[in-house]
Amino acid sequence: MKFTMDTLIYNNGLRHISPLWRSGFAAVLLLLSILSHPIVQVAIFTWMMIWTLWYARIPWKPYFLLLGTSLLFFIMSLPALLFEVEHTLQPGRDSLFSFHLFQWTFYVTQTGLTLAYSLFFRSLSSLSCLFFILFTIPFLEVLQVMKKLRLPQIMIELSLVMYRFIFLLIDTAFGMLVAQQARGGHGSFSQKMRDSALLLGHLFAHTMQRYKGLTHGLISRGLSEEILLPPMENKGISLRFQIESVVGCCLLLLFEGWVRVG
Repeated sequence: MKFTMDTLIYNNGLRHISPLWRSGFAAVLLLLSILSHPIVQVAIFTWMMIWTLWYARIPWKPYFLLLGTSLLFFIMSLPALLFEVEHTLQPGRDSLFSFHLFQWTFYVTQTGLTLAYSLFFRSLSSLSCLFFILFTIPFLEVLQVMKKLRLPQIMIELSLVMYRFIFLLIDTAFGMLVAQQARGGHGSFSQKMRDSALLLGHLFAHTMQRYKGLTHGLISRGLSEEILLPPMENKGISLRFQIESVVGCCLLLLFEGWVRVG
């Protein structure tokens, strides 16, 4: 997974553009996604998808796979957003439909439906902005942008360690899973449950051992008080992308103003 993502990121069609500009562009649209109406959020999602899939030449399959995986968290939160529970449904509630279960009444209100509707489109547009950063800016350049913005050094170093730790965790889990399957594990349902419990039990210990190895490696290479980053490359931006981004943001702002007034 890591190598596939790195290959896509380092070979995307927007690598020649300044990472500081790409980050700022995505940040402006992310802010607009949070504050705008659903119809404008759909426009932002479509536009950012064009930038990521068309201009950056990211394949659609990993993009939509990651998008669908991210939206699973929204789907899991839907029951809490949609349903309200009372022992007896009070008259005057704006319930669209209801049902009884174990002497409790579950019902869906117009308010909950509107909240879920607006949250879905806000999540969709915000994810498209974050995916633009994820698929077009290598993590090293993200750290360089953070340093350029004068964020605290501890935040930069924690981001680097957490990024490395995530892939250590995935790599260790995958290796242990393959080893269990090679020994005939994960056959029946009960065996899968037992092997999964064993895997989780040993995963943290193995990951911490590899993390200690990473720490010793950094110290042996002369790490003192802070992790030094290479200087950021001076990259420009084409006039076409400048015009398109400015005009597009202005049109979105006008669209949002028209929606608010209308």
